[in-house]
Amino acid sequence: MKKIINFKTIGSFFLVFLSVISVNALAQRGGPSGPAPSSQEAAAFDMTGYWVSVVTEDWRWRMMVAEPGDTDNGTPLNQAGRELAEAWRPDDNEVESCLAFGGAGILRYPGRLHISWADEETLRIDFSAGEQTRLLHFNDEASTTNATSSLQGYTTASWHKERQTRGMGFGPQVTSFEGGNLKAYTRNLMPAFLQRNGVPYSDQTTIEDYYKVIDAPNGDRWLIITSVVSDPVYLRQNWITSTNFKYEANGDNWDPIDCR
Repeated sequence: MKKIINFKTIGSFFLVFLSVISVNALAQRGGPSGPAPSSQEAAAFDMTGYWVSVVTEDWRWRMMVAEPGDTDNGTPLNQAGRELAEAWRPDDNEVESCLAFGGAGILRYPGRLHISWADEETLRIDFSAGEQTRLLHFNDEASTTNATSSLQGYTTASWHKERQTRGMGFGPQVTSFEGGNLKAYTRNLMPAFLQRNGVPYSDQTTIEDYYKVIDAPNGDRWLIITSVVSDPVYLRQNWITSTNFKYEANGDNWDPIDCR
């Protein structure tokens, strides 16, 4: 006898199979099976701890105070920015001494970072240089409109990675943040310096930072921060830098220096 294929039964089994995949995918994404994870719980990687900057480029501008108008490290100043940089002269007053530690330039300042979670939705970065603190606010975009201007500005953050699909090519897409980046966007900045020799940026400046942690085969841990500084007043194009920090096992060398 010929076997009769029951397409209705096969179709029902296939629908049940898809339902199981969908439920599992939703559970992985914090769907109806439970509350969405906090930003700390959803972290793509752990960047807390102590980090020291490793200066492998732009040594003259980062380790020393360069001469007035010395911007040969590629800072894309426009004419207005270049005129201000060339007119700068050292000044010991308290206000100017802190301008080199503004948000758009402080990552290039040699020193250490201490990174910790202030709460489940706020990542805190303390800088030994200038005793500055930057708070990275997750899920808080609306607050930027009410933030006041400051040296470090107001920063919103999100875990960032291009969408990747898993599974059999059908059903809900599952996004993985494994190996991803932390994306931070800063605005509400006071005018300050990109470099300690008076290279300016304006209060219209914004910063996009991308944080990534890399574990080297020899056991070293690196924090790579790629920064995109945009200033329509003093820059003719975006200023893009990549700054390296090496992980330290403890805070024995943590010694913050006041910007004054």
